[in-house]
Amino acid sequence: MYMQGSKIVPDKTYAYRKADGNLVRFVATAVITKRTGRTGSPHDYSSSVEGFILEDNDPEGRHSNREIITLLPKHLLGPYEESVELVARENAEKAERQRQIDEREAARKAVVDWLYQWTHVEQPEPGSGFYRNHHFARSHSGVEINDAGVKAILMTLKAMKGADNA
Repeated sequence: MYMQGSKIVPDKTYAYRKADGNLVRFVATAVITKRTGRTGSPHDYSSSVEGFILEDNDPEGRHSNREIITLLPKHLLGPYEESVELVARENAEKAERQRQIDEREAARKAVVDWLYQWTHVEQPEPGSGFYRNHHFARSHSGVEINDAGVKAILMTLKAMKGADNA
């Protein structure tokens, strides 16, 4: 099965098999139809599709460096959503990204829990409001320590130093 030029919609993703046999996502940016004959027949027209291959540019989907290529519509295998192999790959990529996010979040939580335990500061109840009042908190970019948390760490370090000198 292959696509017809009239069925291709710009900004939609299609399945495309590269020369090496890999199935990739092709994002159409334009469909160009040219009249090549003058008989009035539908065969007097030829179409081409411009777009870029998503995997070759940015696996996270940001389209940072897209190189526009031109294909014949017959080289597109159909809408991306209908390609089981590509959908399975995208789901695996999403699952891997989520696993990495969950791993980072678990590491941040472990550090925050350890800081509360190490400094002997009572940990706030989960969901106890805005984290600004927490000595140690997880944020979208890491672990944050407010002034009270810094003070608790310094007191713990001083206590440890005093215990070492005794």
